[in-house]
Amino acid sequence: MLFYNGDYQKTYYFRKSSVMELSWWESSRNMSDVAFMEELIAFIDYAERYKPNYLLVNLEKMFYHIHKDLIPFTSMKLQKLNQCGLRRVALIESDDSITQVLMHKIMEYSKHINFEVQFFKNEDKAIEWLKLDENIRKAFTGKSHFYKVA
Repeated sequence: MLFYNGDYQKTYYFRKSSVMELSWWESSRNMSDVAFMEELIAFIDYAERYKPNYLLVNLEKMFYHIHKDLIPFTSMKLQKLNQCGLRRVALIESDDSITQVLMHKIMEYSKHINFEVQFFKNEDKAIEWLKLDENIRKAFTGKSHFYKVA
């Protein structure tokens, strides 16, 4: 179920498989710091409401360069995911090398998270790492153009 489709990202939640998928748009290149904070807060609110076990974050088209002063804020907000019951978070890396470095810094700064986090170059390996069973894989088929599972 698509429940958020904004200017910078879209978010799906698949209740049956307890999977949340967040995909950033290329328009994030023009996102302001305030817009980034609003997008992050909205996403955290959705995660707290739906409490997914698995999270796939597709950063391939994220081109926003998080200001270094926002890294602690972002880390603090990500720690709120501890109460959501997350088991694993798979991050598909951005095509932008600066965004890649910044995302790694955020995760390094986020020392107090109690779920597994892994970065990937492609979605197939991310889905495999999440150990998604066949029913969960089927939930993605046809619902998101980022996750094409055979």
